[in-house]
Amino acid sequence: MGALLPVDRLYSVGVVVKDLEAATRRYAEILGIDRWEVRHFDAVRLGDTLAYGRPVTPSFRTATGTTTVPPRSDHPLAGPLSVPVTFELVQPLTGESPFQEFRFVRGQGISHLALAVQDEETFEHTRRRLAERGIGIAASMTVDGRVRRHFVDTRKALGGYLVEVRVPGDAGADLGDLPPDEVWDHSGTYTRPEGVGPLPVSGVSHFGVVVHDLMATLPRYHEILGVERWAIRDWRTEPGLLENAFYRGAPVEHEYFTGLTPFADFGFEVIQPTFGPSHYNREFRDLWGEGVHHMLLHIDTDPEAWDRTQRWLAGIGVPTVMGADLMGGATAFCYYDTWAALGGFIVEGVLRRERPDPELAAPAYYIDFAAITASR
Repeated sequence: MGALLPVDRLYSVGVVVKDLEAATRRYAEILGIDRWEVRHFDAVRLGDTLAYGRPVTPSFRTATGTTTVPPRSDHPLAGPLSVPVTFELVQPLTGESPFQEFRFVRGQGISHLALAVQDEETFEHTRRRLAERGIGIAASMTVDGRVRRHFVDTRKALGGYLVEVRVPGDAGADLGDLPPDEVWDHSGTYTRPEGVGPLPVSGVSHFGVVVHDLMATLPRYHEILGVERWAIRDWRTEPGLLENAFYRGAPVEHEYFTGLTPFADFGFEVIQPTFGPSHYNREFRDLWGEGVHHMLLHIDTDPEAWDRTQRWLAGIGVPTVMGADLMGGATAFCYYDTWAALGGFIVEGVLRRERPDPELAAPAYYIDFAAITASR
């Protein structure tokens, strides 16, 4: 039968924020997104607005901006992605909406991923199949009479976020085709040290989703989104795995169980913390439950540029909160504490120093749902 909700690509990342203008200024400074299209939504622009099937009359405003892909590197260890990332920042104002609910529960953070555009007939088929599996629609709304937005309630199934499906009207319009009320340009409103920043974003290598139970979650990604193959690892403070591991500036002994997959034009890393203190549990799951914890946006191959980036970000209030050397030191990762600046999520960076030993780079095992299905 295929995936319940077939994915086209990553259209946008939906982030609920408390202050739209303050957030866009920080996205400009850190990620280089200077230009933002701002739209105000209320009963004038919204029609047939439903929350859990009930008519509602919310108001909110959005700012939409897109990263600029840096020039392709010819370095053999450079990442393969070269995909701009569109962010839709949402500031809830009044009334009931999925954004207001997220603000009440979480404050700020990644609330939804827009992954599919379908015609009305196809979406009705999708909706029926999801309903048969107990997955409903958290909210729906028609914008300017031209685009219907449906927010599928995948929070329990996939780990704390909604999946958006858009249904264009007869003219085939998408959200970006709708006229903005304002355009903000933040260029020239910040300064950076010479030769540093913005953070180069070549795409979303993965969304890091923190969950309670990895093995219970992965089959649902296959059933709902069609994710087939996962590389499984148990990362722990140990030579060859996590070396020089730190959390909040101090050495740490910790462990986490993960599944990683490239998917469409992005990827997922699903994470179950299992031992010791980490940002995953102490500052995320213990407080908010499951959800999108981080985005891997930055892959570097130059150790000096890596160090300059860390110093620059620390100087503007974005310190490195957690990290380690990986695979015998061939690679390193770190989490930049963008929680306050960008709105409730962490940005991951990776440094590729050299090719790792194949034995260290290999996962513990793979789970291949396509092979399981084919064998039945």
